Amino acid sequence: MYQKRQIGAISLVVAALISASCLGQQAQEPARDSSPATPGAIAESANAPPLAAAPPTAAAQEFAATAEASGPLLRTSPPSQPVPSPGGSAANDSRPLLGGVLVPRRQPARGRPILRSIFGQGGDASTFAVGNFNSTYNVGLAHGAYQIRGSNKSSLGAGWETRRYWNAHNALGLLYVQNPSDGNLWVPSGNGTGTSYIWPQMRYEVSVLATQRFSIGKFSPFLSEGPGAVITNGYSNCGWNGEFAFVAGLGTQYEFSPRFSARTGITFLDSKIGCYGDPTCREAWSVAKDLRIGFAYKWGGQKRSYFVK
Repeated sequence: MYQKRQIGAISLVVAALISASCLGQQAQEPARDSSPATPGAIAESANAPPLAAAPPTAAAQEFAATAEASGPLLRTSPPSQPVPSPGGSAANDSRPLLGGVLVPRRQPARGRPILRSIFGQGGDASTFAVGNFNSTYNVGLAHGAYQIRGSNKSSLGAGWETRRYWNAHNALGLLYVQNPSDGNLWVPSGNGTGTSYIWPQMRYEVSVLATQRFSIGKFSPFLSEGPGAVITNGYSNCGWNGEFAFVAGLGTQYEFSPRFSARTGITFLDSKIGCYGDPTCREAWSVAKDLRIGFAYKWGGQKRSYFVK
């Protein structure tokens, strides 16, 4: 009977000790959770000496060896230690770590964009053969008293064109064409007869063209329009002559590769012609047609804006 009483007393003491231990742990956890995480406390904890770490396990050593063999890792999670913000307060930085170094913040461009360069998308240059076809025209000598019919012989020449794109569909370019062409004037003498005068000359065409293109797979149809000039050199027969021209054209381009393509098109030039500097001559408008075919080389470029600081 006495031994049973001793066992019962020991059991009560053990139960009381276990209950006191559990109540103490529950009282400490709210105290830890309720402590405020102030910037000063965070900085103090960051400057505190690190605790002695337990020796790494075999799995941790194997993971570290694999990480060193695979090179630096990109971490997108915030760093474990606080990083001072530009204002001077310590706070967690959400920037990624690359090889243990914080990636620099992207700063907005200063100033305002005032000009988007027409040279920002790159451009192309082409060379081609040109077939020049001219319509017959009428001129009036002696202020229109005598009607004379003239023409320029159709001929084969060559030319080149360069374009610069300011976006994927619009470009500004320079077109140059040169071809030898004989001048011809037919002077009537009555009764259906007359005299024909023929002389050699060189014909030059220079145009500044705006071009709009529309991509359909590897094909790029385009339209062109702009001002130009038609200049002829009749050598010792009639000398130099130059006239303004309205220029319009259309065509298509086929890309063999990102750099090389074939281009074909036709250009119409509407200008006055036939007087060669004679002040008593009355000129007439005439349309010349240039059929061209050749190759183009394109060089790359990226969109970029110009800013004023």
